[in-house]
Amino acid sequence: MPVYDKAWAERWLTQKGWLKEVAGEHDFTAAVNAVCKYVNDPSKGILILGNVGTGKTMLAAILFGYLKTAKRRINCADNDDVDFLVPESDQYVNGGVYNSQYADYLRGAVFLDDIGTEDIRCHYTNTYDRVGRFITAYEARGKGRLIMTSNLDGNALEAKYGARVLDRILGKCIILKFSGQSKRQRIIEK
Repeated sequence: MPVYDKAWAERWLTQKGWLKEVAGEHDFTAAVNAVCKYVNDPSKGILILGNVGTGKTMLAAILFGYLKTAKRRINCADNDDVDFLVPESDQYVNGGVYNSQYADYLRGAVFLDDIGTEDIRCHYTNTYDRVGRFITAYEARGKGRLIMTSNLDGNALEAKYGARVLDRILGKCIILKFSGQSKRQRIIEK
């Protein structure tokens, strides 16, 4: 059985292009620790929090590519993409748009990029939080791993989705917080 320790995680992340020189010492070390927990506990997903441009999506994509059960990457900032999180039974809220593969998504890994940026759908007087409902369903019936990124902190996530959904995220995921500033900004300033 392979050993997934910190030395392995450092080598693996570097091979995948996630570099200490770019991430910064603190965020790289935090990522190495989270990756060790992640690969050694197949029951857990990961939620990566931090400022815009800190490498959250890049690291999440690397982890998503690691999984053999990867199903779909959803960009939450793209509401058409978020519609894939609606099961057939709830299609009325999306004007008939739903995902016939919804049940299949619950059997594999799903990558939700930028949670908290999606719009809430309205149907008459009812609101429908597609991401929050999917996270709740995934926690209850999901067989794979959730990989999520967000620019929001824990308080803002709770305000967006409620305590119930946040509790499910905390139960299903390792939390990794990046503290650095945008790497893109550094490029512009040079």
